[in-house]
Amino acid sequence: MRKSINPKTGEPLTETYITHVHKLIKSMYNYAKKKKWILSNPADYVLDAPTYNSQEREYYGYEEMLTTFDLLEPCNLRFRCAIYLLFNTGLRRGELIGLKWKDLKIISKPVFVKGIREVKKKFHLAVRREIIRVTDENINEEDIIEKLSNGLVCKKLKTDKSKRDISVIMDCYDLLMKYKEEQIKNGFNPTDEDYIFKTLDAEKVWDPNYLTKEWNKFVSQNKLRKITIHDIRHSHATYLLSIGVPLQDVARRLGHSEPATTLKIYTHSSMVQDEKITDYLELTLSISENKSEYAKFITNKEKDIKDNLLSVYSIITGINLTDMDKIYSALDQLMGEPIDTLSLPKAVSVARNYLFELDPKLKDIASFIESLNKEQLDAFIDTIISASNGAYFDLKPIDDIELYQEKIMV
Repeated sequence: MRKSINPKTGEPLTETYITHVHKLIKSMYNYAKKKKWILSNPADYVLDAPTYNSQEREYYGYEEMLTTFDLLEPCNLRFRCAIYLLFNTGLRRGELIGLKWKDLKIISKPVFVKGIREVKKKFHLAVRREIIRVTDENINEEDIIEKLSNGLVCKKLKTDKSKRDISVIMDCYDLLMKYKEEQIKNGFNPTDEDYIFKTLDAEKVWDPNYLTKEWNKFVSQNKLRKITIHDIRHSHATYLLSIGVPLQDVARRLGHSEPATTLKIYTHSSMVQDEKITDYLELTLSISENKSEYAKFITNKEKDIKDNLLSVYSIITGINLTDMDKIYSALDQLMGEPIDTLSLPKAVSVARNYLFELDPKLKDIASFIESLNKEQLDAFIDTIISASNGAYFDLKPIDDIELYQEKIMV
């Protein structure tokens, strides 16, 4: 196969493609071997068998991404919106074009405004399908969701893990709304079932190949370092890893089946992560000039424990022993959703009943705390923190809120 030519490009077949074919043949023979149809797998004896070559990906660093965003400002809104989304989500090109208006989701997030807790909106994207250009020979009919009029098909995502919801910055949502307004001004009124990215006349879905051509033209005209449209995905992933986002979280955001896949692709990020390990070791284990930094680390850890305990004690006693923000945060975790000022009394009652059942000793602690004066209370809290040995209250969401709500009424 290494001497074969791709009829579409006129170039030799890539090693990646050859490896894929070899693995497919090998798996077929393994199945036959398992069924006892053959004694051994002929693919095991191939000389110079192809192997996956994990080459370093090109990507833009932080400064290059900011430069790109500035250069996008005068571009047409559809292109600007698409590229900005790719840099901020790590979506594949086909996943981006496969988005429908119904895939935009707004969720609630608690914030304080002049001492009153309100709910702020946060933007999520549901990734459920992708758009590709194919011939009848190179796609499984069972994977096709919809055949589109301009030679494109909407298909199922590659794996179950590729189907995902991701959080996206509100700038992306605002840009999408501007693009939607532009579509409406041009006479097209999009519905939830419409694809977001369409041709300029809004008659067809935007061809992913045209997006690639526009990107290549944009890079050339602005004399940017050349990276492919798919390398934007690598730029997003590399940036997340560089700022310390855990590997498993990056893998989930990208739709990778396993974190190992992410690690194999983004080998250039490994040293960045390794340096973070060194920073942590210097912070915690070094016996030289880092003692003061280690002291800060321990102090912050003790503060987290104290905030956790005081939030719980505030809930069970009704006395504000810490900042309201910390109490609200604990209630958010217990109730499984953001709590605003209006729903605070009910949430406290439900959480108090739940905590008392979780640990009956908390009733005695609540009664004892309520009997103390300010000076005695401060001394008690210091004693409790010292005796906690780093233990937190595990504030997992309450399984059955209605059950504890009923107990309020009894």
